[in-house]
Amino acid sequence: MRAGSFFIASPGGSNGAVTQLKTLADALIARGHRVVYIVQGNTSLTDSAHFKVYRFPSPRPTRPRDFIFLHRLVRQYRPDCMIGNFATVNVMTLTGWLNGVPNRVNWYRTLSAAIDHDAAPKPRHPLLARLLHLRKKGVYALSTNLVANSKAAYEDMLHVYQIPCRKARLIYNAIPDVGMSLGITPLPAAQRKGIIAIGRLEMTKGQDILLRALKILRDRGLTPQVSFLGQGSQAAAWKALAEQLGVQDQCRFLGYVAYQDVFQHMAQAALCISPSRSDAFGWVNIEAMSMFTPVIASAVGGVPEVICDGIDGFLVPSENPEALADTIQRVLPDVRLRAQIGQQARRRFLSTFEQTRNIEQQVLWFESLIDRAGSSPVQPPSIMHRLR
Repeated sequence: MRAGSFFIASPGGSNGAVTQLKTLADALIARGHRVVYIVQGNTSLTDSAHFKVYRFPSPRPTRPRDFIFLHRLVRQYRPDCMIGNFATVNVMTLTGWLNGVPNRVNWYRTLSAAIDHDAAPKPRHPLLARLLHLRKKGVYALSTNLVANSKAAYEDMLHVYQIPCRKARLIYNAIPDVGMSLGITPLPAAQRKGIIAIGRLEMTKGQDILLRALKILRDRGLTPQVSFLGQGSQAAAWKALAEQLGVQDQCRFLGYVAYQDVFQHMAQAALCISPSRSDAFGWVNIEAMSMFTPVIASAVGGVPEVICDGIDGFLVPSENPEALADTIQRVLPDVRLRAQIGQQARRRFLSTFEQTRNIEQQVLWFESLIDRAGSSPVQPPSIMHRLR
């Protein structure tokens, strides 16, 4: 193994994906590699001997200044591998390709159906949608490797973007045992109250399906309290829908909640509901499982790979408020069942989604990539020389 240089692009703030990427960076540094961590948005991270932190000039790094900024960093550090995530994929891939970086790896974390769902309130013109698809397909063609976070995401990228199998890899999401490391003590099932729903307030996350389930439960004489954690473009629409359905007194829309505080909410909730229309994996599912909190989730995308129905959580059909209401009505008052499922969820998290073994496997794979690529010098095309 030789010491390498890695660029990791990450969203700012704190969430499961950021935690995973920062842990990967720490593991690479511990193995003697250098990491340049480039953030989209704000960060509290600081430099160290083998860890340099930079911020993209734009909140969403898609402008020429972001490409120029990244090109200069590539020329300075000459990375062996660039790892793109979320909105940074385009700039990382194109800049890496133009500069001859041998390994251009991107995480595939969002199903194509989720993008369609989120665009539904303001539909794109078919021609624009086609152009965006072709652009993404072109970017993926310039990637050397793509990492899917579930089997569903793996199949999606192969079929939607025709990614060759030789470039595709499956690595499940994983997180550290955040709640326990913060000293949060999960309440016993008998002391837990209410329901939480965590995620961006967007069409793809399906909070409106939960609101309609609350209406069904109310008509049956049941009025469980729900805390919605998150913000997004549908915030006003979901609040208006709650009033229209007459369930506004059961709903608390808390907006943005700091990542560590999310675990405190989970430790006290009787249930966590994930009513997504599309989900490649669902970070919130494993976060809740880590806190002994039973999850009721839509059986979409990669979620059935995370939750074993009736064993460590519950799956319901998507777009089916009545099925969701039925499951809530069955599970919420049954303290013994919730305690049993919570224990099984915790075991499932520790055996499969706690990060220790997962991160070790990632590091070994990334090291194999740079070892295969060797130490060939970066030779940028002449067009990039003129940007210096």
